[in-house]
Amino acid sequence: MTMETFFTSDLHLGHDKPFIWEVRGFRNVWEHDRAIEQALRSLRCDHLYLLGDVMMGTNKAERLVRFIRSLPYPVTLIAGNHDPAVAALALLADDLAVYASLDLAIDGVEVTLSHYPADFVDHRGRDFTAHMPPDDGRIVVHGHTHSARRLSVSKQGTRQIHVGWDSWAGPVKSTALLALLE
Repeated sequence: MTMETFFTSDLHLGHDKPFIWEVRGFRNVWEHDRAIEQALRSLRCDHLYLLGDVMMGTNKAERLVRFIRSLPYPVTLIAGNHDPAVAALALLADDLAVYASLDLAIDGVEVTLSHYPADFVDHRGRDFTAHMPPDDGRIVVHGHTHSARRLSVSKQGTRQIHVGWDSWAGPVKSTALLALLE
């Protein structure tokens, strides 16, 4: 069986607000977390790119590192706005690949992995401009928006693919990402 690279974001494990777990079809945060953790632990893949907002609540840095280490495949973390700082995670676990953003080729297609899209207007007025990747035409694979919309185009014409749990209800294969671009 061929394995692949997968992408996902915005797991929000431990997020005790119903607007996360109810929208995803769960009765409570424990059911939500158990289902997501089981889906990720049973995933057959070569590599998972986790694009931020993994854990919520107390001791999230330690819980995040422990969770990632429990997965049976390599994980690269792109930190999101609810994650501990990249430097803090790197100090806690020097074996964990953690980035603010990352340029990557997926089957020869150049993309930028970021928690944030290239342009985004926050509904609560928060400014994430300093964290957004450059809007330079390189495809942006991102999370953060909690939108069901998978493909968008920035004001500058940059194609953007949202890989959040709210959009795909699970990790998405690299081949599915590339199929969106055709």
